[in-house]
Amino acid sequence: MLLLPLPLSVGHALDRVPDQMQDSSPSARFTKTGRAYQLDIATAADLRIALDLDEAHWVAISAPVDTLHLDALFLQLVDNDHDGRLKPRELKDAIRWCLEVLCDFRGLDASDESVELASINLRAEDGKRAHQAATKLLLQQEEGATHVSLDQVRQVRLQIEGMPVSERGIVLPEATDDPTIRQFVEDLTATVGGVEHPSGAMGLDEEHLGQFLASAEAYLAWDAQGRAPDEQSCTDILPLGSATSAAFAALAGVRAKIDEYFAQCEAVKLDDRLADRITGSVSDQTDFADLTDLRALLQRASLSRPNAELILRFDESINPWYTDSIARLREHVVGPMLDNGDQLTHQQWQQTKQTFAAYEGWLGDQRGAELAPLGSERVREYLEARTADAVRDLIAHSKQTTFVFDNIRALEKLLLFQANLLRLANNFISFPDLYDPERRAVFEMGTAIVDGRRFNFAVKVTDRAEHAKLAATSSIYVMYLELVRQGSEQQLCVAVPVTAGGQGNLCVGKRGVFEDIEGQHWDARIVQIIENPIDLGGAITAPYRRLARIFTGKIDSLISSTEERFDENAEQTMSAVSTAGKSAATPAAGAAVGGMLMGGGIAVAALLSAVTYISAKIAENPLSILLGVLGVVLLLMLPATIRAFFKLRQRDLSAILEGSGWAINTRMRLTRRQALTFTARPPYPKGSRGRRAAGWLIALLIFAAVAAVGAWRLTHMP
Repeated sequence: MLLLPLPLSVGHALDRVPDQMQDSSPSARFTKTGRAYQLDIATAADLRIALDLDEAHWVAISAPVDTLHLDALFLQLVDNDHDGRLKPRELKDAIRWCLEVLCDFRGLDASDESVELASINLRAEDGKRAHQAATKLLLQQEEGATHVSLDQVRQVRLQIEGMPVSERGIVLPEATDDPTIRQFVEDLTATVGGVEHPSGAMGLDEEHLGQFLASAEAYLAWDAQGRAPDEQSCTDILPLGSATSAAFAALAGVRAKIDEYFAQCEAVKLDDRLADRITGSVSDQTDFADLTDLRALLQRASLSRPNAELILRFDESINPWYTDSIARLREHVVGPMLDNGDQLTHQQWQQTKQTFAAYEGWLGDQRGAELAPLGSERVREYLEARTADAVRDLIAHSKQTTFVFDNIRALEKLLLFQANLLRLANNFISFPDLYDPERRAVFEMGTAIVDGRRFNFAVKVTDRAEHAKLAATSSIYVMYLELVRQGSEQQLCVAVPVTAGGQGNLCVGKRGVFEDIEGQHWDARIVQIIENPIDLGGAITAPYRRLARIFTGKIDSLISSTEERFDENAEQTMSAVSTAGKSAATPAAGAAVGGMLMGGGIAVAALLSAVTYISAKIAENPLSILLGVLGVVLLLMLPATIRAFFKLRQRDLSAILEGSGWAINTRMRLTRRQALTFTARPPYPKGSRGRRAAGWLIALLIFAAVAAVGAWRLTHMP
């Protein structure tokens, strides 16, 4: 990593920086990190330089907001178009605003969560508002206080948001002690609706108050049309006066079934043989022991037996399912309107429906229907000037707090930007946090503990298949962990690079634990692996391990096939021994067994002969043969070593981030320091005792003894 601390105007620094960067501000400094030049951003002056730096020299130019672990309100303020993605224009707007509102940048340089009153620029409009809010807060503190903290501002904001009269003109029922006004607010939010108060409850604002007043006028006018001068009077809309509502409800409840009955009568008038078919139509699938089937049968069955006279006689058999409905019809409609209450002709039925047509049309043209649950009397009371004016006064009073709340909001925004802008810039414009083992980048998810190792770098994955496509181009060994937390239905997926220590026992299905940056623990399980070299040894031996797997597979196949033939021959031989007679079959069986043993002996003898021959040749000139073999091995390993070295140098972290939705300008090469930081096997505690060293010593002694015996045999063989 090459640090360029001197200004670019200094001659000997210019030859270290690419030509396209030499046009930047004279005070700009760049650090070569991960084999890419990144702008040093340590102070407010560096943020000002970033405004003029071409965005092509930014490390990132787009990122999903939900992958950044910073204050949620801060990210919401920076993402001013609220599309869920952070872009250079939005970050530049945030930097400009912060530099404009502050006149002293020491708090910004220190990422301080408290601001001094004298540091706020009174020439900026938002600065004036923030200064007014800070001044009022300082009056509530001890004498001589000069700083206002983010915690103090948020406490005041929560108090204002919790007031029953909010700064946005939203009134809660608790805003008044008058029970009538309180009930008015509750009824209006329940009928015409309301808006959410900052506390989370539903309140009433001026828009919904106006909506209620308009709906109330329409509702009362509609209601007046359906009212008779007195209870005994009848009108076109109320043919039965005050009893019209109950009569129409009784008619509407059975209208469809009576229409069906008279249609069946029309069919019987055409052909009287249809009557039996209509009343006797029972499905073969009906289960008479099933209550549900029986009820469905009654609902489908005819109201009564149809006749050619088109008369519904109430004293004849009526479908039991509709007995109560017919009784209500006779009580509220047929009795009051017809002379003969024992029957209903088709013509009378048509006239009865026509009589209620005006009432039905009036019901269908209901205006202000949402106020119907309140009733006309209560709506009329709420239209009184006193009630509406009282709520208007509450709304007007709430709007007076808007200016105070705007000031609090401006001060909170200033404190958030002062505390977080530098960190965001160092994880977007430049990425020094990613290369510093003492810090975590804002897009890191936490640490996975799997296979006796700590994997200290993880990024959030929303689409594993898409991420895997890009991760495969990174030349990094990547494992995907599925995270589940007990007691929660939330599930996450993270991509974890394995950068040191070899593959070990890592495999799909292996379990571990994941600790996120907030200290919460998740159950982790490997669900996918992208295989790439992890270290130099693994990269060099990778081709040989693949060859060994192929060779081992072939041997396993050969042994399996040989064992099958051997088992088959043995089974045939033993069958011959068991089934043949003693006199004739025994010699044949013995010969077969002897043949098998002789074949095995020949194979063993051939193997021993080959070993003896090789040993003899080595004994003739052991040094030259061993050196020759070693030379061949080194010659074969040299290209693999060179290839492995360059492949490990090409490991690219940008592909890991791009799979998570980032847009990265440069290749962020994985450094050796990063590799050892991202994947580490913690050392045992200092002073720990164990048998590990003794085990290595014993293994070394055994190897030395075997080597000594082998050397003596080679030098003393005749």
